[in-house]
Formats: sequence, C-alpha cells, structure tokens
Amino acid sequence: MIKKITQTHTKDIFLYATSRALERTTFYGIRGVIIFYMIGEVIDMEREDALKLYGLLVASFTFSQVFGAILGDLILGNRKALFIGGVLNALGRFACVFLLFMDYT
Repeated sequence: MIKKITQTHTKDIFLYATSRALERTTFYGIRGVIIFYMIGEVIDMEREDALKLYGLLVASFTFSQVFGAILGDLILGNRKALFIGGVLNALGRFACVFLLFMDYT
C-alpha cells in the first residue's frame, strides 16, 4: 500500500513570496532607471560616481537581507520579522511614490 503524503504551506510563506517578488521586481526594475537618472541632465553626475552610488545601493540591499535574516532567526522570530519587513517595504515604496509626486507639483 502506498502512503499518500500531503504537503501544505502556511499562509506566511505566501506573504513572504509576495514580498520577495515585489522586492526583486523593484530592484531589477529600478536599477537601470536609477543609473540613467543620475547620469542624465537632472542630476548630471559623472558615470563613475553614479556607478559607485549604485554599488552602495546594491550592497545595502544585500546587507539588509542578511540583517533581516539574522534578526528574524535569532532575535524577533520569523513572524514578527516578516511583518516588520513588510511594513518597511511598503513604507519605502510609499516614500518613492510620495517623492515622485512632490517633484512634479
């Protein structure tokens, strides 16, 4: 007789996957735009300075993921870390949209 094993995922994994997908979409979508914005007529940075700033941005994204993992695993617990990460993620996106609209008014 074959024993059937069912595997289910918790609701938290879907929240994590959604947050991760949004974070990756934002990262890959904005990385080219930010370089062109910094090099273009608006900010008029040198190409080398813009690439250094972009490198700092990528490093901060990577470090924040490691920091969040340590925070979630060792200090807060996964549920609280997921909630706090989601709130910070949403606040960052709202800040970008707010600054965009403030620039055009």
